[in-house]
Amino acid sequence: MQAAPSSKRRATVLDCHLCFTGRKATSLLVSTKATAATDSYALVKQEFPPGFWNDEKINSLTSSYDPESVAAKEKQMQTLISEIKSMFKSMGDGETNPSAYDTAMGCKGACSGWLRPPTISSDAPVDFTQPVERRSLPLSADLFERLWAVDTVERLGIDRHFKEEIKETLDYVYMYWNERGIGWARDNAVGDIDDTAMGLRILRLHGYNVSSDALKTFRDGNGEFFCFMGQTQRGVTDMLNVHRCSQVALPGEKIMEEAKLCTQRYLTNALENVGAFDKWALKKDLQGEVEYVLKYPWHRSMPRLEARSYIEQYGANDVWLGKSMYLMPSVSNAKYLELAKLDFNNVQAIQQKEIQDLHR
Repeated sequence: MQAAPSSKRRATVLDCHLCFTGRKATSLLVSTKATAATDSYALVKQEFPPGFWNDEKINSLTSSYDPESVAAKEKQMQTLISEIKSMFKSMGDGETNPSAYDTAMGCKGACSGWLRPPTISSDAPVDFTQPVERRSLPLSADLFERLWAVDTVERLGIDRHFKEEIKETLDYVYMYWNERGIGWARDNAVGDIDDTAMGLRILRLHGYNVSSDALKTFRDGNGEFFCFMGQTQRGVTDMLNVHRCSQVALPGEKIMEEAKLCTQRYLTNALENVGAFDKWALKKDLQGEVEYVLKYPWHRSMPRLEARSYIEQYGANDVWLGKSMYLMPSVSNAKYLELAKLDFNNVQAIQQKEIQDLHR
């Protein structure tokens, strides 16, 4: 009777290593079958094309690294970082808007008589349209504002500068998380799939315990997803957020798999027929965002490449329905983009110099 193979011998592959011969990489796979008397080894040889980072490629890198230039950019970046941190701290509390006009108007409607005169200068004509709109909106979209700010800094690759602010922001959102979905503001009784999907994805990626069952609230009898209860149309932006959310599914989450298939079909059709037009926002390159997400799902995307792509797609002057109504500068802002460009170029210059130094 043959002796039973040991646990170490049960493996069909003992070792795998690469041997580099000239410019070709060779993989040697060593397999074994245990017998009572002898061990037989089969050697499988596979050849791969040359690596991308050869001598010629490394030597051709033109690094813009200069100690004085890097120091100047670092100083400029620190100024922007401080300004963006202030933006995080100044977000609305969900009760009253930071605007003094809104606070006064929300407390007492008779304050309108006091609010108007101070806005009038000596002889200059005054447009009261925007102030009047602001006075009628005392509540701020606190959850919407926070989620979009976190999503923006993460997609632009500058989130490492705001770890403390992101933690405080997500703690706030999680405090008001509802398993039936969330809306723009913490006390908003009407949830929407846009904020719910973004909240679910970001909170889950940061380790918060949230259930995908929240998406079930936003399905009709045919299994299709919608943004608000009773809505018959959908927007590209909200379906894009649901699709991104579906990419962080846990094993066995059927609702996430269904959301992925449904939104993938919708977004593909939108690209082919309407060019990714959205009724909620006028964005710089929404079509490019959709194309990237469909081509490079979260588990296949690389953070720095995603940041490079989103720097091109990001519009600091994008027009959002919520941004226009509540005047929220942290939803989209030129400071994000300026910092992202400085940071990306700085890191790239440093890394190019480092790889050249290591190659010597």
